[in-house]
Amino acid sequence: AEAFGVFAPRRSIEENAHRAVDAVARLSIEVGTAKSIQMLGGKPDDVAKLTELALLDVNGIFGARPGMRQDIKEMFEAAMNDPQLYPPPAAEKTMTARL
Repeated sequence: AEAFGVFAPRRSIEENAHRAVDAVARLSIEVGTAKSIQMLGGKPDDVAKLTELALLDVNGIFGARPGMRQDIKEMFEAAMNDPQLYPPPAAEKTMTARL
């Protein structure tokens, strides 16, 4: 949170962590790197396979909190094409040089 300038000393560690995550999401949108699964070529039909693959990932198996199938599925569904998290790209600005 401090690195992103959103640290609030009277807030809890968890609240400051959420503020930092929000700052990263805003930055990603601002610079145009926020891409949904659909923007990257995925389809809603891919959610089941993505969920299965995530459940097989070693980090999920040995992590402090194992991923639950429904939670992972919902995460992929949100990442599929949530317009709030992944706004459509703005029309690109073109620059013309004056000679």
